[in-house]
Amino acid sequence: MAGKHYDISAGPRDPEYITIKAKKCIIAYPVRALGEKSTALNIVKGAVDLTGRRIEELLSKMGPHPSVMESNCRDATEKTATMVTDNRC
Repeated sequence: MAGKHYDISAGPRDPEYITIKAKKCIIAYPVRALGEKSTALNIVKGAVDLTGRRIEELLSKMGPHPSVMESNCRDATEKTATMVTDNRC
């Protein structure tokens, strides 16, 4: 798979720092465990109307071994690539 994957930060917990381009392209948000509340999503909701938009959870779990983070990053990249291919962004 070729291409670029950009992570957009919710910054210092202030929705005003999310760029206009980022607001148009939000398709996923990080969580530490699937189904849990996301601080990043709550920040985004303060800046972007997500009504009618389909966005996905991406597992962003840290672990004691770098392989845990690498695996989550690889899975998130594959999932977002599929979403972009499906014209979600």
